[in-house]
Formats: sequence, C-alpha cells, structure tokens
Amino acid sequence: MVRDGLQCIAFARTAVSKATKLANILHQSALFRASFEADGKCLPATADTRWNSVYIQLRAICELDAVKLSALLRETSRENLILLAKEFQNLEEVVSILSPFAEATDLAQGEDCITIGCVVPVLLALNRRLHV
Repeated sequence: MVRDGLQCIAFARTAVSKATKLANILHQSALFRASFEADGKCLPATADTRWNSVYIQLRAICELDAVKLSALLRETSRENLILLAKEFQNLEEVVSILSPFAEATDLAQGEDCITIGCVVPVLLALNRRLHV
C-alpha cells in the first residue's frame, strides 16, 4: 500500500503521519469537520483499493492555507497536528514525486475508452521521468 510505503520515507514520515491523522479526525469528528469546512475546504477520504486516493488527499492538504490550518488546530486543541514549514515542504515533495504516477494511473484507468494502448507509452514515459 502507498500509505505504508510513505511511512518508510524518513524525511516525510512525520508529515505524512500528521496529514493522515488530520484527515482521519476530519472524517470522524463532526465538530472539527464543521470548523474546517466553514472555510470552504475539504479533504477527500482515502480508499484502500485506490493508491492515488492517498496522493489526492496529500495534494489537498498541500493546497490548504498553512496559517489558517494552524489556527484551526490550535482552536480545537490539536496542536500536535500542526504542520511545520519543513513538513509542508516534505509533503509537497512527496506530492511532486507521486504526481507522474497519479497521472499515469489516470491515463490507464479510463472507463469510457479502451486504455490498453496507453500502457506501454505510459510505462516508457514514467521510465524516462525516473531516469532524468
């Protein structure tokens, strides 16, 4: 699972852990969700069957206003989940690394068209990006 693999990346372990806990609390606590969504933001839940749901969730966290998120976490007594600037940077780096794989997944999993012809070009493109 991608989430398990992200826990093995030393530089991002703390940031990913905080992001995961933040998303879990958001989906479990109606009070926290109401405070969070009052700002017009939401975090998608992850699905164990879709690796890219973790990517989408991390990308959504990276797009949040760090100052507002920190203030909300302080107001709700969840200071332990405040992402430091370095942790936000680590999440952005993870999102950047996973981005080509998410794009390749989207190309190869089309429902309205035949995608088997995309598999080899997608793999070759990923291989080129990894060797740059």
